[in-house]
Amino acid sequence: MKIGATLGLLTYTYTIGRLLAPLLALGLVFFVVNSGRLIDVMKVWIVYGVTLIPLAVFNLRHPGLLTSRFALISYIRREPSIQAIVFRFISRYFQDLSLFGLLTSGDVNARHHVPDANGSMLIAPLILSLLGIVIVVAYRRSDPFWRFIIFAALAAVVPGALTVDAFHTGRMIAYQIFLIVLMIPALGWLYERKAKNLDVAVADGEIKSVKDVADLTSRQALLIGLLLATAMQAAYFQVVFWRDGPKDPRRAVALDVGYKTVYDAATAMPSRPIYLVDGYYGPAYIHALWYATLEGRSTSEFIHLDKGEPAPPGALVISSESDCADCEIILRSEQYMLYREF
Repeated sequence: MKIGATLGLLTYTYTIGRLLAPLLALGLVFFVVNSGRLIDVMKVWIVYGVTLIPLAVFNLRHPGLLTSRFALISYIRREPSIQAIVFRFISRYFQDLSLFGLLTSGDVNARHHVPDANGSMLIAPLILSLLGIVIVVAYRRSDPFWRFIIFAALAAVVPGALTVDAFHTGRMIAYQIFLIVLMIPALGWLYERKAKNLDVAVADGEIKSVKDVADLTSRQALLIGLLLATAMQAAYFQVVFWRDGPKDPRRAVALDVGYKTVYDAATAMPSRPIYLVDGYYGPAYIHALWYATLEGRSTSEFIHLDKGEPAPPGALVISSESDCADCEIILRSEQYMLYREF
């Protein structure tokens, strides 16, 4: 019940979930080791299917709306043939799966990452993840849970690989989460104590293993070294982030910093209602409603205009369009502007 509901929640929370959640639901077959487990998995699928009913109803009433964002960021409609789509997908899949790119550059989007701060995943945790994969394949491949985690990590790359942006953090976040989960076998192996056959007498008469002491020292030393490396690289990222992050003009644009400036200017003026127009950067009107809610201001002070719908003469308008006709521009801030319609 809870797993089915969780899959439903994943489907509704972010665009990639509409593909990733069904893939994870399919991956539950790894847990089918007997008839009882088969029934349990089928129950999960039924619950998950029930959670999808509102989504199906919405899609029937508004055809194409749920996939409009995907159509914008994907290459599927741009490629001339099925063969070209398959080739592009394979190329993009291995590009996103690449550990080298994940470590060196990572996400180049200024909204998601800081340039020159290394990749999107720290080096030491990735080493632990790779060691964890080796341990799972060598010793735990019969465990349904770890087989599912390996499958889930590979499946998590698929949503991002269907889009044009490499290492997009938002679409690849599940991949990195599953890599972090795969650190667990490595951490357990590095920390565990193993008894050995070679014993010697020590001064107090107790029996200890020379090999055990050596293994314990080397493994724990490696673990401590990796943890220290993680802390050092994380500290380096923080230094670069606070030193360069606020200065990057791309980040101000990506994080819609300019909207608050034009919003404050508009709300300081007596003209009401304030009209909201969306441009290239999508549904920016939501910022006005968000700031109004935070300030305890009535959202009825704002009217969101449909695409192409003009504001009435004399109206005050917040817009993310690049320009306006028959208007007086009052203020520009980043990609946003405040103007009065003539």
